[in-house]
Amino acid sequence: MNKMQIKKIVKENLGEHLNCEQEIFDHNGLIFHKPIKLNEFQQNPFLEITSIEKSIIVSASDEIMENVKTLLVGKSRDEVFECPLIYGQSIYYIPDMKEMKLC
Repeated sequence: MNKMQIKKIVKENLGEHLNCEQEIFDHNGLIFHKPIKLNEFQQNPFLEITSIEKSIIVSASDEIMENVKTLLVGKSRDEVFECPLIYGQSIYYIPDMKEMKLC
């Protein structure tokens, strides 16, 4: 499996989880997204922030979206994830196997 195939699978799964089109991950910077419906893992109100490549997708339920926008607009990726309301970060890294060297 190559890097492009892995990225495709990751974007498909994230798109399904966040209930959004995969094209959203091709944008640069901060993108706000309201899911049409919440999936089984999401509570209401809902807020989830995902960063992939140059995109930072903020997915939030309708009733909190305006407050979230006010809080996060103009922030860098690091500032978004350092926001006082954000906790429980999970960092996933997909290595480039061609660049890895075993010791």
